[in-house]
Amino acid sequence: MNISTIGYWILESFEGIRKNSKTFLIGLGTMFVVLSLIGALYILYLNANSFMGDVQEDESKVNIYVQGLTDDEVTVILGELENINGISNVNYIDERQAYEKAKELDPDMVEGIDPEEGVFKASFVLTVDGTSNGDIAPIRNAVYGITRLHEAMTNSAGFGEAEQSIKIAISVKIITITVLILVIVMGCFIMMNSIKLALYARRKEISIMKYVGATDTFTRAPFIIEGLIIALLAAGITVLVTKIVYGGILGITGGMQLFDFMVPEEEVLSSISILLLIVSMGIGTIGSSMSISKYLDV
Repeated sequence: MNISTIGYWILESFEGIRKNSKTFLIGLGTMFVVLSLIGALYILYLNANSFMGDVQEDESKVNIYVQGLTDDEVTVILGELENINGISNVNYIDERQAYEKAKELDPDMVEGIDPEEGVFKASFVLTVDGTSNGDIAPIRNAVYGITRLHEAMTNSAGFGEAEQSIKIAISVKIITITVLILVIVMGCFIMMNSIKLALYARRKEISIMKYVGATDTFTRAPFIIEGLIIALLAAGITVLVTKIVYGGILGITGGMQLFDFMVPEEEVLSSISILLLIVSMGIGTIGSSMSISKYLDV
């Protein structure tokens, strides 16, 4: 294979596009629709993942209320809690800090209460990530297994809510990834059928090339390059439309606290560009190559 052969394939690809502009536009439109659907679902996945991460961050807090611990004991317990698998963060809030936090949230709630009265308890605040299947029983057992912590514990809260939050987050990820994979597979079949229709209209051209002695590789190459051109154009158009639409959505929701979980535009565009480029090139090359195979046997 030399440069002149590759140049010939590229020229033949553009000539084929010029002669068959309608089938080219149909293929481009089909690829754009497929990639737009994949892109929309991927953006939904990114934002759902971000939203569930925020929710999980809020709801995966476990409070272990304690009393009677010395500073040295607190330091030792903090170290033991940090070493437990499935706990990503540990903080200790003493009685004074608990009082100040309550005062900050609602001054009326602490009115007339002396911070030294012991109304507010010290606590260890754990951020629980859970195991791979969302089970936090091993984590809870490990926490309760710390002897001095268990002795000083007055009560705890949040293990049940944390487990539920983690399992919901895992379910959302599984569902969105499954749907995304199904759509990609479906998109591959749709695009391959579109390519087959385009090739059927040009079956005589393929037959002539074979009759004059062209090899399968020589015959197949221009059509694969056409598929790549369609794929790259469709991916570029999809990314551009995504930038306009998603940027507009962020512009509308940017000042609303309710939507502060949404993934920044730059992050979305960088990740979706890579995804669409890989998917489109895969569909374009593999789809063209597989679709033309049946017309090579003449």
